[in-house]
Amino acid sequence: GACVERGNGSRLMQRIFYFSGYRMTVFDWDEKLLINTREFLPDSQGLKDFEYLLENSLKMPGKLLVDMIEEDFRRETMPHVNFTDRKGLLDRLIDKHYRDETYVHAKVMGRSKLGRKDDRVLLSALTNTSLLAPWLERLDKYDARLAGIWSIPLLTDKLLKPIVNEDKHALIVSRQVRSALRNSYFQD
Repeated sequence: GACVERGNGSRLMQRIFYFSGYRMTVFDWDEKLLINTREFLPDSQGLKDFEYLLENSLKMPGKLLVDMIEEDFRRETMPHVNFTDRKGLLDRLIDKHYRDETYVHAKVMGRSKLGRKDDRVLLSALTNTSLLAPWLERLDKYDARLAGIWSIPLLTDKLLKPIVNEDKHALIVSRQVRSALRNSYFQD
């Protein structure tokens, strides 16, 4: 992260860009304290205001969180192989399902307990980035330093572990836009 001098010491400043499938919300953090929040609508004024923020605010590292209806998730299995061969198999699976998609992710979830004990894989992709494109173009234009793009459903898995403890099932409901809710079901 970037450190910004303040008074007698330095503080860690971070920015989170949160795209909910419709609007962009920007959160600025000073260590563990939320210091600013701004929302931008996907209209000409909202995009203009977003550009103004990117051009005139303090440059700090950012993370893009995405929670879009246009995400696809697939469970696959593949033979359990060494690391080098695994990368090739994952690349083929991604190409098979998401050949033309830019933002894809593959995660080995563990091994099957049955049969030859293949690896269980979760594949995901942002499948329609046209809604996200105007925001990404502006982030690129103003050299916003992004550490990465994270899908909210994929992050939820990490957040659930300390909360659900013994429970094997969890249902998370998030609001995409006023008229749409996302249901994410997690098992084990």
